[in-house]
Amino acid sequence: MRKFVIVAGSLAIAAVGITPAWAALVNNTAYVEPTTGTDSGSCGAATSPCATLNQALANISSGGVVYVLSGGTFGPIYLTSAVSITGPADGSLNIVWSGAAPGCVGAAAGTCQATSNYAVDIEAGSTDVFKFKYVLFNNGNGTNGAMKVGNASGVKMDDVVLRGGNGSPPQLLLATPNTGGQFQLLIQKGNIGYSSSAGGVVVQPQGSTSAAVDISKVTVQNLAFGLKFNANSTSAAIGVEASVNDSEILNFSGSGVAAVATGSSQARLAVTRSNLLNAAQQAVQVNGANAQANLYLDTIFGNAVGVNVVGGTANTLGNNDFSNGNNCASGGTPTACSSVLTTQSPE
Repeated sequence: MRKFVIVAGSLAIAAVGITPAWAALVNNTAYVEPTTGTDSGSCGAATSPCATLNQALANISSGGVVYVLSGGTFGPIYLTSAVSITGPADGSLNIVWSGAAPGCVGAAAGTCQATSNYAVDIEAGSTDVFKFKYVLFNNGNGTNGAMKVGNASGVKMDDVVLRGGNGSPPQLLLATPNTGGQFQLLIQKGNIGYSSSAGGVVVQPQGSTSAAVDISKVTVQNLAFGLKFNANSTSAAIGVEASVNDSEILNFSGSGVAAVATGSSQARLAVTRSNLLNAAQQAVQVNGANAQANLYLDTIFGNAVGVNVVGGTANTLGNNDFSNGNNCASGGTPTACSSVLTTQSPE
């Protein structure tokens, strides 16, 4: 009996010695206060916040929550497990690509990945969900973009801003999930823009993965192109289903919104109650035999071409407003909208 007590006591002591910092955080939640917080292996409680985002991330485990209480600028993060990050409501939380070692959930910066090419790079599991609110992601001086979703089950962004910084990225948000199931992307009440060389959002699922995208009350502006939903890299029957609702899509040197499906997989796009303005090419592009767009109550003004259909299908209820250089085109050739848009009757 005495031997058992000694061994048990030793195990208890050992267990105390290896208890991770997040075990002391209520509900696996860490707080950051850049002005008054102090970094340590145990910071993050409401009464003892961390000073930096990276330390708060290190002190939580998968599925944890980080609240940044006041404005601050932090370096890149590389996320391999689920997390939720919320900044102050004034949008003063900035996460910027800088070339520094990226922050990591449950470990020190640079542990998940020594370097990162984005302000936030998500390379997680097929069941991991990420939530961001009141955050600005900035490409800084980078050349890749503000955000990449390489793998995840879902990403939800609420009042999030994406910026191109001073670099020349191909797009601000690149989503190329390869989960083998359905990936979900939800963006609401955000702003994506201000990079003359960059596109806005590219969603291009891989393998057998499909993507369901909902973009609502978002402004996408002043870019090379706006939103591109591409089903060419997936074998899923319906590769991408995307809804753009109550949004402002304006000022592009290229196209505003594009559905691309030149292979066997379908790309389906619904654009409703939105303003699509001032694209130097076309406001809406439907590219490929398996691409389809439905337009409802949209204002499509000031574009070189309103709707350009290249082998796909564009449907309308006949209630959109058009005023463009050419309202419709087929394969880039100006054509009467009556021969390009299929008018549907409401049920």
